[in-house]
Amino acid sequence: MPDESARYERRDFNPRIIGYSALGLVIVCIATSVVIFLFERGLDRFFGYQGKATWTSSPEMEVPGPQLQANPARELGEMRAQEDALLHSYGWVDREHGVIRVPIEKAMQLTLERGLPTRKSIVKTAP
Repeated sequence: MPDESARYERRDFNPRIIGYSALGLVIVCIATSVVIFLFERGLDRFFGYQGKATWTSSPEMEVPGPQLQANPARELGEMRAQEDALLHSYGWVDREHGVIRVPIEKAMQLTLERGLPTRKSIVKTAP
């Protein structure tokens, strides 16, 4: 006669409930897949795709080629030359509001002469 103490405790584990849970999970997964499939078909009908296009592209649309730099060193040099020209010249930033651009050397000289703007501090003394 087998020893009863070596068996699992039947009150805590019910194989029938585990089996029904697994079956329910499979049914829910299948039902969800069917609902998603029908939803996508409904969207296709609503938007009138009728197999002419996928979600990401259409046959009429041609994807442009990559925008590669032909000569990165030359283009970097040109960009830096344009930036230097802006840094060392006068010009309008916003003519309507009277905002101008001054050369960087002049801006540094004016900053040294005038100083940076500061807030007026309010010092409260204890009574």
